[in-house]
Amino acid sequence: MSDLEAWLVPIETVVAEAGAELIEAKWCGEAKRSPLQIIVDAPGGIDSDLCAKAASAVAAWLDEVLPQERSFSLDVMSPGPSRPLQSARDFRRILGRRLRVVSKDSGVAFEGTLSAVSDDGIRIDTDDGGQDVALAAIAKAKVVYDIDKADENRRESE
Repeated sequence: MSDLEAWLVPIETVVAEAGAELIEAKWCGEAKRSPLQIIVDAPGGIDSDLCAKAASAVAAWLDEVLPQERSFSLDVMSPGPSRPLQSARDFRRILGRRLRVVSKDSGVAFEGTLSAVSDDGIRIDTDDGGQDVALAAIAKAKVVYDIDKADENRRESE
């Protein structure tokens, strides 16, 4: 078992105590000082303050468990807007948002609003009605961002 495999549960706990959720943890590169990259998120999204809080908490935990002579580099970041959606947990986080789904079987892509999520599937409301899709049948799924709408919302809040 690698260090990282042994650390996943404790890192997940530390990140949760900071108010975020661990999405992924991985070593980036092969070098001795390659950074540990941690991707975190939170319901409703994550901001830079919460990302920094999670980073501080993980760094403090690593300082406790690593020998003093071993150094590390830590990168903590949000998943970003183009994050692929894979698990029911991913879809629950974006319930009510617009997304684009590509079918594994046919390769057909369609867009709609995510209206329901179960442990094994999702429901997307499209212009043609509702579409139930098994998670296992999804080749690719991503949130669709409407830049014009985002700009309009930003201007309204100023």
